[in-house]
Amino acid sequence: MPETLQYRPRTEEAEQKQQNYFILSQNGFGGKKYRLTKRYLKSRRDTAASWSTYRIDNCYITKVVISGMAGNLDKIIVRIGDKKVRLATFQPSDETDFNSFLITRNEAKDNITLASLETTSLSPVEYAISLITEIISQETRIKTPAEKANQLINELSFFPTQNSQVITERLENSAAAGRVFRIGCFACLNMKCFPYQDRPVYFVGQEENRLETPKISRRTIEVLKRLEETGLKFTWDFLLADTDPLDIYGEWLGQQELAKEIGRYKSRLEKTIASLSPYSSIKPWSNVQDMFSEKYQTDFQRAFETCDQLVGTEYIASSARRRLAYFTDKVGLPYSDEINKICETTAKRNIALYAAQGPILYDSYDLLVIADPDPQRLGKIQSLLCPKLPIWYPFPG
Repeated sequence: MPETLQYRPRTEEAEQKQQNYFILSQNGFGGKKYRLTKRYLKSRRDTAASWSTYRIDNCYITKVVISGMAGNLDKIIVRIGDKKVRLATFQPSDETDFNSFLITRNEAKDNITLASLETTSLSPVEYAISLITEIISQETRIKTPAEKANQLINELSFFPTQNSQVITERLENSAAAGRVFRIGCFACLNMKCFPYQDRPVYFVGQEENRLETPKISRRTIEVLKRLEETGLKFTWDFLLADTDPLDIYGEWLGQQELAKEIGRYKSRLEKTIASLSPYSSIKPWSNVQDMFSEKYQTDFQRAFETCDQLVGTEYIASSARRRLAYFTDKVGLPYSDEINKICETTAKRNIALYAAQGPILYDSYDLLVIADPDPQRLGKIQSLLCPKLPIWYPFPG
């Protein structure tokens, strides 16, 4: 049976003798920091290990200390019920010598130095107890809808969220103000093209949107349902990108009734994706952008003129090459200098449009959701003029 000890706070004298412990791991006995430290200990002559188990209040503790001339490596396991914490710490005899060893024995990319290690002034056992107490406290505390939503956003994201601190603050602020949390997610139009007199003619097609595909539709239902379960008051606007045709393809648009075709596309999306939740709807992006018309035009022009500096010439060239391949391989247009210029111009306009939307999204929505097949690329472009833009990636690439 483990020995039961009464837990007593450290005396003032003990506090004065206390040194910092370097934290190697808080979730097990492994990893580069732990392995490097064991090698360091063994490289500085013989080591000895001591082992003990005991109890402090409701905490069952297993403590292993590997000691040597170079210092003490503590391995602590603390259990409370079915919860367990595994902690490894090290207290070197000579910090300068230990730091030199770390610098010379690990790859530069790992950047493991004494300065990179977290420290605690608590003893290893006390620190392990504080960790497990915090874990239990977090699990048993009743979370607010904003906290649940924040946890869910991180849990459901395929890629790390962008500006997570902004997301947390906006969730908390909207809850404190009794305001609905606003989420926006673009739904792109189905732009098509046919050749006419060796030039492209663009029009709005009516083919299936990516958000309507079975896989993405099921994911949308799951995400919206899970958000509803958090109790968060939110709205989810599917933003129909109705400004794309004129802003990107303007002079190469066909003579179709543009507003009518966009309206047809919107009507279908209202039945297929906007109806997935009582909190979701289809909203033309132009309704949002019109409130920032002057700013949008200024930012669009600035982004277009400085595109090379914003994303680099190779990014633009790569986008232009994909458009050219589409023209020659799919549409059947012959190569010409004019076609090449159209590809470059529309590529730059596309980048400028996304970039100019960023500041408007930041002011109009609390969170941007990206459902693009290449989500992180789009997130980067959308943030060019607004680095603080909060972005969530709940859809696969």
